[in-house]
Amino acid sequence: DVWADGVALWENAVRVQEGRPWFLRGGVTTSALAEYGMQLSWAARHQEAARVLRRQVQVALAHSESGLHVDMGGFVPLIVSEMLLGRLEEAARLMHECVKITQVATEDAETGGEVAQQ
Repeated sequence: DVWADGVALWENAVRVQEGRPWFLRGGVTTSALAEYGMQLSWAARHQEAARVLRRQVQVALAHSESGLHVDMGGFVPLIVSEMLLGRLEEAARLMHECVKITQVATEDAETGGEVAQQ
């Protein structure tokens, strides 16, 4: 039953969002992808979780404006999935990327949006 199974619920939500036409703000949302990925991870389906969460991170980065406002919802679950799959170098790379994005956003907030070009 889709309402009692978190994986089925979020898989369906992603499928519905992917089917929306562009004029209805088509495309899947980063929050739905993050939830779907986390549900897969909690169900011990780590390979699938990593695939979905990797997509969430890619979509979030692609939709971010100037890289400062990134939906970080998929980063930590993806790092955990990569670690559980034994891909420690990829997990470390993602951790560094996550920290870098957070540092840039923090500097931006502290300077009122005047971040030096890097």
